[in-house]
Amino acid sequence: MSDRDCAVNYSSIIKKNQGNLDREVEKLFSQGISTGFQEIGIA
Repeated sequence: MSDRDCAVNYSSIIKKNQGNLDREVEKLFSQGISTGFQEIGIA
């Protein structure tokens, strides 16, 4: 999975689960894929 794919997944999670966003972000970052978010300026 490329960094860009991870970033797209992150955007999808935001749209579907805004109420659970903090928990989802923790989960994603714990998987070590934060570089994709940095690339598109989220983190």
